[in-house]
Amino acid sequence: MYGYVIIISSIVIFTFSNYMHLSHMHAFDHMIAFVGKEHVRTFEHQFDHAHADLWAFGHRKRKSNRLHFGRDVFETFRDYGYKHMLLLNELHHIPLMYSESVIEYKIENRTVASLWPRPTEQEEWPGGGFDSALDWFKDIGGTSDIIHL
Repeated sequence: MYGYVIIISSIVIFTFSNYMHLSHMHAFDHMIAFVGKEHVRTFEHQFDHAHADLWAFGHRKRKSNRLHFGRDVFETFRDYGYKHMLLLNELHHIPLMYSESVIEYKIENRTVASLWPRPTEQEEWPGGGFDSALDWFKDIGGTSDIIHL
């Protein structure tokens, strides 16, 4: 009798935990990618209120409920099918906007973040890190809107 109770309880716990894991994973269609030098906990606390998935690149993995870790920013953006990506190099209060063009956020003439819409299937994807992505975009003839914070 106790064996049946343990088996049924195990199945219920397994099903519930998988449901919670899969339903809360990548619940948003926007991502905020952090590639800066500051601590990832600071990034997590500052953007915890944002309605977007939080990703950190180039940082050591830590246990977190909200924060995901990855290796390649644009590969993750493409693979998970996000609509927009806010790419952060420095931690500042930056609004998550909806735009069909690339937006460059600047403070004192240095770029601290950029917002990328999902490109169409025909468009190329940038490679490399934060600085080289905007350079690549400008090299292929793209123009970005600049917002000074």
